[in-house]
Amino acid sequence: MDQPFHPRPSIDSLEALLRKLDPRLTRRQVQVCARALLGMTCVAVGLDLGVRVSTVVTLRRRAYSILHISSLNELFALCLAQVLHASPDLAVPSAAARSMAIVPLQHPTAKTRMAE
Repeated sequence: MDQPFHPRPSIDSLEALLRKLDPRLTRRQVQVCARALLGMTCVAVGLDLGVRVSTVVTLRRRAYSILHISSLNELFALCLAQVLHASPDLAVPSAAARSMAIVPLQHPTAKTRMAE
């Protein structure tokens, strides 16, 4: 039986995944990175955690340094590799997941470089 498709993981599950990536990450670094993975902006993360935007930027930069990465894309890749390593059966998507078109989400008011 195929497992149900969960399009959006919880903050708790992402934090657990990030803690497994590197135990040197602080609690706040994990919280910031988990929210970044969910697509939250630095402003939104700051509001959610009750810290300044500059603190969010610093925590994220330090977490990236610990993980030897430099971008959110690389963080996604590390997390995906961790998930696939922990559950090799996820490497072959279910029939339901294969039939779904994956379309990147974009805020309706976001400007693209192509439009400039």
